[in-house]
Amino acid sequence: MPSGVIEPSGGFDVHKLFPSCPQGSRELAQLFVDEVLKFEGTTPFVAPTGTGVGFKPNFVWIERIKTQRDGVTISFYGLPHRHGNHHLLRKSRANWSRAYACTPDELKSLLPEIKISHDLKRGR
Repeated sequence: MPSGVIEPSGGFDVHKLFPSCPQGSRELAQLFVDEVLKFEGTTPFVAPTGTGVGFKPNFVWIERIKTQRDGVTISFYGLPHRHGNHHLLRKSRANWSRAYACTPDELKSLLPEIKISHDLKRGR
């Protein structure tokens, strides 16, 4: 892989699966995927739309890996108030929240929300 490209830790290679997306978008998506894969029994897949990444079980997902600029749109199970009203989260559909991250710092600030979504979905 070229220098500066993040190696996938869980075998799901965003860089190969989404080659038309900007490098920055793929880097953000790979960081998110690798963090989600730390939860045992989680399996990633390319979303049916071909623009994002789903996970089984479904407690988070990448709705869209941006193609025109760096960024990812991510959905988390649980409404924003269940996540402590994280400043990047907005109400989405039913019991879901949505966030857009365009920098590594924004994405890193959202990573703890993965566990919250996981625990909420599992009823903990």
